[in-house]
Formats: sequence, structure tokens, C-alpha cells
Amino acid sequence: MNKTENIKLPQSQITEQSVIAALIIDFENCSQAMEILSEDCFYNPFYRKIFETVKELLHDSQSIDLITIGSKIGADSMPKLIKATQTVASALNVVQHSQFLYELYARRKLIQISAELQSRAFDITVSIDEAINQAQNGIKSLFDFDSAKTTAINDTLEDVFVVINRNKNTEHGLTGIGTGLTELDKFSGGLQPTDLVVIAGETSQGKTSLALTIAKNAAMQYGAKVVFYSLEMSNIQLTARLISQETAINSKRILSYPLDDETVRHISDNTWNLANAKIYFDSSSSTNISSILRSIRSLKQRYDIDVVVVDYLGLISSSEREQNREQQMGGYARSLKNIAKELNICVIVLSQLRRADNPEPTINRLRDSGQIEEAADMIIFTYRPEVYNRDYPHEFKNYNTAATAMINVAKGRNTGTTRFIVSFEKEITLYKDYDSGYVPHKPLPF
Repeated sequence: MNKTENIKLPQSQITEQSVIAALIIDFENCSQAMEILSEDCFYNPFYRKIFETVKELLHDSQSIDLITIGSKIGADSMPKLIKATQTVASALNVVQHSQFLYELYARRKLIQISAELQSRAFDITVSIDEAINQAQNGIKSLFDFDSAKTTAINDTLEDVFVVINRNKNTEHGLTGIGTGLTELDKFSGGLQPTDLVVIAGETSQGKTSLALTIAKNAAMQYGAKVVFYSLEMSNIQLTARLISQETAINSKRILSYPLDDETVRHISDNTWNLANAKIYFDSSSSTNISSILRSIRSLKQRYDIDVVVVDYLGLISSSEREQNREQQMGGYARSLKNIAKELNICVIVLSQLRRADNPEPTINRLRDSGQIEEAADMIIFTYRPEVYNRDYPHEFKNYNTAATAMINVAKGRNTGTTRFIVSFEKEITLYKDYDSGYVPHKPLPF
């Protein structure tokens, strides 16, 4: 006897439709919803099929959009799919809606279990001991319903001790991937998996140079696999800068002027290590956040990448046009933070600062800053006062501003904050540990 045949089970078609629409039109901001949802959260078979298709595409690192999903489920379903996407403008409330669908699923599960228990209680062919045992198992399954998302502190303690024991055996006190900058590595333990690191500064302060220096050092000195997304420089320009750092030959000279045989041999002899480094560029992902996230997942599968650099946040675009700029930037930062956590990698993203009378960087000068600051685990400013004919702050008043820069860790979720001085060689865009006797290369004649 089925007591649920004439009962309308808890469900919400409009909520299912809005969640599916959000996944299709704004997937980059739905990672938290994906952690909540499962196929069973969708009562409607059509929406359940769409969700299964989204998971398949995600697994295969394919684009999640209307056209790709439509090609998977068939042309006959496209009108219904298009209609669904017209119900919402963004993923703004997708987490709350997903939690509601999860609750409805739990209620349906409870009704199913109670109906089965009632049916066995009425069936006199089932022994009372068996009926009670089945009832206990049914109730237990309810308590186990969400156990996969719950972790006991004992298990977490074991995980922490695994990290502690691993850290005991690390070289140079590094618990993550080294940056090649001693003060930064001593303070942070290196680039940490799951972290979102924001490197920020005004124009011409060396943000890209710092990111390239860290990426090159991580790959060449510590064996990390690094992928670099530049939304304004070509792969050739980036590679020329890396060659410049290794050979002390200005990248403009490398790309724009005829080189003599001796210079060519010098470049060839000093780039073997660079050629063997696991550094990748992806220029096919355009500036769209969905494409970048899809590419990161694909490269994680192909190369097991450790570090991602995105240069820079302000050039990322989205199909969503109704949000204000701060919401968009915050959404991109959260998406990059979520994928860092999902894939256990470190993501470095560059960001511009608003101009101000005092050029020294501060967090409130981060362009569209509020939500970026919330998403970031670490915020690093680079500041070169010689560009503005200024001195360093009082604590560094004895440092010469020529050929140097101040690295300011203005936020460290797990580390705190610090500031220190490094050497910076503008001609070859190279950051290195501070050396009071360091003499930069003179500009080479072309």
C-alpha cells in the first residue's frame, strides 16, 4: 500500500527553473550552489536532466552555456530551455534557492521513508522484528542523509597533523611553493594551495613584473607547474620578459631590434632552464571569466597545475551586464577563490588601484575593492616611490628608492601583515632580494 500516491510531494517548479537558469547564464558565480545541489534536488525530470548535463560538461571542462547544453539534450528541448533562462538575470540568489531545493528534497526523502515504514507495519507477513529493524535503518538513513558534507573534528585534527608532519620536512621553512623572494617566503611559507592572492598597484608600478618573477621562480626553483593568463600582453611578449630576466637583455631589444650573433648565443646559452620550466600560457580563453575557469579546470586535468596567474582582474568580462562594477569584480574574485579551493591550487590575480594624491597603496584604493578584499586570502601591494619622486615611509627612510620597491602584504588571512624592501631592475623587469650593494644594469644601446 503506497500512502503517497495521492499526496503532492514538496517541490517548487519555479525555484528549480530559476536555479537551472542561473547555472546556464551565470555559471561562474554558482560554484557554492553546485556544492549544495545533487540530481535528487530536482523533482522535475527535465530540470534534473539539465543539471546532470551541467555536471557532465563541468567534468569534461566544456563550456556551460545555452548552446552547449542545448546540443547535448537535443533541439526539441531548446524552446523550453530558452524560456527557463529568461526567468532570472543573474545568479544573485542562487545559493538561497539551492538551499531551499535541498530542503525540499530532504522532506521528500522523509515522506518516502515514512511511507515505506507504514507499509511494512500494515503487512502482517513481515515479522515485527524485521519491521522494527527496517524502521531503525530507515531512520538511520535520514541521519546519514547529509553525512558526506559533515566532518568530525577528529578527522580534521588528523588532517592538520598530516600538514604539520609534512611541514617539518620542508626545506627553507616553506610549507607552500616558494616565490624566490626570501622575505615573502619566510613570512608566508610560500604560495599556499586554495589561496587567492591579489597583487595590486598603480599603473607602471611593476605588477606584471612581480607576477612573472614569482611565476618563473616557482617553476624554475621549486618545480611548480604554472599557467599564466594575460589579458593585455601576448605570449611572445611575456616570454620575452622571462628571457630578459634570465639574460639581462631588455625585452624590447629582443623583440624589436636586430641582434648580433654573440647576443643570440648568449640568449640561447642562458634559456635552457627556462625552456624546461613547466610554464604555460593560454591565449584561447579570451577575457571571459567562464572561459578562464573552464581552461583552468582543463589544464589541471592535463598538467596538474599548481599556480594560476591572471593579469588582470579589471579586463575580465562576463555576459552579465546588469550588475554594477563592484558586484562584477567581486563575483570574478569569488569565482577564482572557489576554483582555487576546488582544485587545491594557488590563484594569483592582478588588480589596479584607484589614483590618489598620495600614491602609497592602501586597501581602500583597490578598484571596486570591497568584495575583492573579502575574497582574497592575501593582498600584496608593490610600490616604487622613485616613480613619483618620493621617499619611502619613515620605517624605510634609510633605503635608497633607486632600483628598489616596497612589497606590502596588506592582508594575510592566515599570516597577518608585513612590509619589506626588494631590489627591482626596471630594464629587465626583475624583482629580487634586497642587496644594498646592488647596481642595476644600465640601459643597453639598441
